[in-house]
Amino acid sequence: MHLTLMSLPKPLLWVPTRYIEREKHRLAQQQPESFLRVALGYEEVFGVKPTWDQLLERLKKYSMVQVLGCLGRVSAVLYQLERRHPEAQKRICDGLFGNKSAVAWSGVLTWLRKEKEAGAPQATPALFHELQLINLAKVAFLSLDVDRRDSNESLVELGEALLMLNNLQEGVLGNNPGVDASTPEGARVWHQHFVANGLFHHGDTEVHVLPRAYDLYLSDKPHLHGDPAYMDFPDAVREATGLEPDTLWFILFGLMAHWRTIDPEAVAAGVWAMSRSKYFSTLAFSDEETDKFFNLANAEAHVMQELVRERYSIESLKTFDVLPFARKPLVSFGDILSCVSVKLLSDKLTNGLHHLFLDETKFDKQRRGRFLDYMGSVYEDYVGRLLGRVYPPLANRYLGPKDLKGAISGKSCDFVIHYGDALVLIEAKATRFSLAARTEASWPDYERAFNDIFLDGAAQIDNTVNAIEAGKLLHLGVDPAVIRVYFPLIVTLEDLPMNRVIYRKVREDLAKGHLLEQPKVRPLQATDVGEMEFLEIGMNSGTSLREILQEKVATEENRDQSLGNYLLQRDEPFMRQGQVNEYLGGLFTELGNRALEAFRRAKKQPGSASDATNTAV
Repeated sequence: MHLTLMSLPKPLLWVPTRYIEREKHRLAQQQPESFLRVALGYEEVFGVKPTWDQLLERLKKYSMVQVLGCLGRVSAVLYQLERRHPEAQKRICDGLFGNKSAVAWSGVLTWLRKEKEAGAPQATPALFHELQLINLAKVAFLSLDVDRRDSNESLVELGEALLMLNNLQEGVLGNNPGVDASTPEGARVWHQHFVANGLFHHGDTEVHVLPRAYDLYLSDKPHLHGDPAYMDFPDAVREATGLEPDTLWFILFGLMAHWRTIDPEAVAAGVWAMSRSKYFSTLAFSDEETDKFFNLANAEAHVMQELVRERYSIESLKTFDVLPFARKPLVSFGDILSCVSVKLLSDKLTNGLHHLFLDETKFDKQRRGRFLDYMGSVYEDYVGRLLGRVYPPLANRYLGPKDLKGAISGKSCDFVIHYGDALVLIEAKATRFSLAARTEASWPDYERAFNDIFLDGAAQIDNTVNAIEAGKLLHLGVDPAVIRVYFPLIVTLEDLPMNRVIYRKVREDLAKGHLLEQPKVRPLQATDVGEMEFLEIGMNSGTSLREILQEKVATEENRDQSLGNYLLQRDEPFMRQGQVNEYLGGLFTELGNRALEAFRRAKKQPGSASDATNTAV
């Protein structure tokens, strides 16, 4: 077996300016495609319905090192070519199947032709996807000996095992295959499945999401020190990790850099592995510091196998439950590290920071509750700063929490944007779904978070409408006699996959609660913070949020799709031409420059040790 051990890429991180320019170009080249993806399996591609015995027979021809090494390479290609989906699928197919790739690809083309002839909705087929890779890793840890080191030169049967898993893993509705969506119970299952599926697969723009996470979770907010639930986030990070917040961010980004630089042709080329002893060897870190860095994201193979076997079985893979790999996406076999999922490694820098503060091994129940309370203020402040960049005080277009809470008794929404005869009423919700809610394991857990986002949010907007109609904001220039229409909008921190199924439940629940039924109020809409960051680009160049919402809710079809998909269909320039949010792009550049400088300062002096080089074993 050929192992390629890589030292930290040079430069240690991408030069931020170049990376942003590349991201702009990549976004600009993105072509529209169907918003629906369908995972094709062995049955669709080769015409044979697989069994678990057949999958396990193929998988057992490989060692754990080889399986995880291959999964990591496939994951890296999916991540790198995320916006070039067909190319990613073809490169992976060629890498795994070699000469047999043409047969597999022919099966995909045949499926597309049949779907078109049948008049099915347009969909993009996927042979390989992130959730499939993670679940095959579960199967491997359940069925293979982690100490076995022999290998199979051909990856064909591993590719077949991946396709078989697409057909075999618990059906499209988790533990409820064949459920009838026309029944109340079936509708609930469908609803929760859509959410779990959407939460896992939701994508974001790195040049936005990485600096946003730094702003939210690794920065102190001096202007919020008076908040009753205030927490010093940087100090809490030091307590939980033993690292400075900047060091934590830089090291996690540095760990990601290895898999992000993979050659797309490398799927079939040995194991694109990381050497624990060599990766940071050009830098003057102590062994203790290096161990601390890797422990952020790495578990030893035997430890991971124990965690997997305690949590899953072949009969219950719990498709959307990825917790062990989310906590430790890197798995070590001695000095060799493999990555189960580059997406989950990337998430350590984003959603993983949120969950760091909820780690019961790091913080007690009171501290975790305090974090959730304070996070509401932090997120409200983040959205407020975004809107403040669009609507400066002299514009007199924007009312914030201090204006509203001082004028309205009871709960109010967070922000009001004034468009003359129309108001956009915005409620910022930092609520995130628990693990049980995200993995289809608990409907009550899911519904609690859903109600907090939509019912509580709608109630706050509803009370604001009533107060405005009663003249409570006249002194702020809001005259109910002039206002003809209200557009309620909830902006979530959670990457909610808004679609017809979710909007239907929202409308049903609002109707039961008699919320937002005032004649001037238009249907409630929801968007996530990532979409708002793109909207900021548009609003700064003259796009009207009022017009977007007015046109979106005018038809049932547009009303019930996500705002992001709607904006893409409209071909809005700020969504389709590689635009980068100015604030976030600037912060990303600053963070990148600071990271480069930190690594330069840590570089070993000449003669202190030889630089690590790529080594073939």
